Amino acid sequence: MVVMDLVKYNSICEEYKRLRKCLNAVHLQDVIDQLIVKYSVEGIPDSVIKCIVAYIHQWETKLKVGRIDWNKAYADYKQGKETIISTSMNLDVSPTIVAKKFLLNLTDKSSVKLWLQDSSNIPDGKLATDVMTAQYCDPIFGQISNCITTNAGELFESEIATILKRAKVCYSSENSLRTKEFDVTPDFKLNIPLAIAVSRDSKRAFILPPISLPLCQLCSSDDKTDSQRIVVCWIECKALFASPQCHKDYLKYQLSSYANRFGRGLILYKNGFVKSILDKHPKLTIVQELVYHECGDPDKFSDL
Repeated sequence: MVVMDLVKYNSICEEYKRLRKCLNAVHLQDVIDQLIVKYSVEGIPDSVIKCIVAYIHQWETKLKVGRIDWNKAYADYKQGKETIISTSMNLDVSPTIVAKKFLLNLTDKSSVKLWLQDSSNIPDGKLATDVMTAQYCDPIFGQISNCITTNAGELFESEIATILKRAKVCYSSENSLRTKEFDVTPDFKLNIPLAIAVSRDSKRAFILPPISLPLCQLCSSDDKTDSQRIVVCWIECKALFASPQCHKDYLKYQLSSYANRFGRGLILYKNGFVKSILDKHPKLTIVQELVYHECGDPDKFSDL
């Protein structure tokens, strides 16, 4: 489990930038591999490195895309001067982004999405081959990478749903909230607020068995003996590593709305987070793992 200090996170970002100066976007996997080798000796998992690189690279791409003359790039491609891969190297952007921009010269956005999912539908055979190659060369925006990320998120939600069912916790899922036309939809809206105990290292949240304390006393932050015990009304799952900027974005576009609508919530960042994001919002509790023990006194849990 990873709760990373800000200095270590910044050092990884600086090393990424150093490697990027000598390796273009098409070689981004080489950058990831080198970072994994360097930081694996420090016990930092591969998944954490991939999450950090993915988020930084996505922000870099957003800044670059609007500054590129895509008409000229596509004209050079049509004249046979460049391929999608060589264009991505020259422009230092993702091959998949280049493929999207080129395909938009042939069809609308909805069709581009379908063509990226299955390049065999593209009428131009050469372009279809180039698009497929671009997808395979892109570890961040490629179709395979997107499928892996989506599946990881769905699997994490399924794991948490299983834990809640074992604990006999009633909840409304994100899909059920949408059918009821809720304006904000966390992954799990708890029908009855749930008591949890958070480990001192902020890595785990333990589901507590029912106890005879009043709700107001359980929520109190004045009593030091109960400072690690809270009540949450909703749970959000993120199968990623949360950097300060990543968490800030989720806070702005999702989490603050959930807290304003439903009250205190629990955020699960499966791959860990930078320690500095803790205590950024009074109604949010951040951990990596949700744990439920069917038997046993929570006061005896060694992690608390």
